[in-house]
Amino acid sequence: MILEANLEIRVSSRIAAESLLADEPQRWCAISIRGPQESKANLSRAKDSAIVVFDDVSNKNDMFCPRLAHAQAIIEAAGKFAGNPLLIHCAMGLSRSPAAALGILYFHAKKQCLPDPVDFSMNWLNQLGDFKPNPLLAKLMIGAIEPTNPKLFERFRKHPLWKAQPSEDLYSRLLPKPKRPQ
Repeated sequence: MILEANLEIRVSSRIAAESLLADEPQRWCAISIRGPQESKANLSRAKDSAIVVFDDVSNKNDMFCPRLAHAQAIIEAAGKFAGNPLLIHCAMGLSRSPAAALGILYFHAKKQCLPDPVDFSMNWLNQLGDFKPNPLLAKLMIGAIEPTNPKLFERFRKHPLWKAQPSEDLYSRLLPKPKRPQ
């Protein structure tokens, strides 16, 4: 999808990303988001790539949950890849990569001085697909872009296009549950 902010962006799963890169080699720059236990994507056909490793978990005490440094790395990669088609993927393409895309869309909307960057970002993310962005990563992405505006994320959460987030995010429900001592 080509945006007013001069950005072509796609959000996908790891498998769909590998397929797109095979079909269109050396066209896409890729931001690969994966958990420490997840398979690495084959990015050899990407024009350029960045890999960021963290799980899609909402427990703030979890050592593999998204952190501000991850959000900053994603924004830095998006800046480095500016002007190129951008592919953002995670394992399933439903939670982490849409949250990253939301932050990148907001970053570009701010850079282009669009009148309502929140509305622009939410509308374009909605056009990219039906997602449930990881709320922690989305909050970190927005915080990395505008650290002096801590209430900004609430505008995103209150936007009519923000999808109702289940109490437990999509990916963490698939992770093995820790065994309790008996």
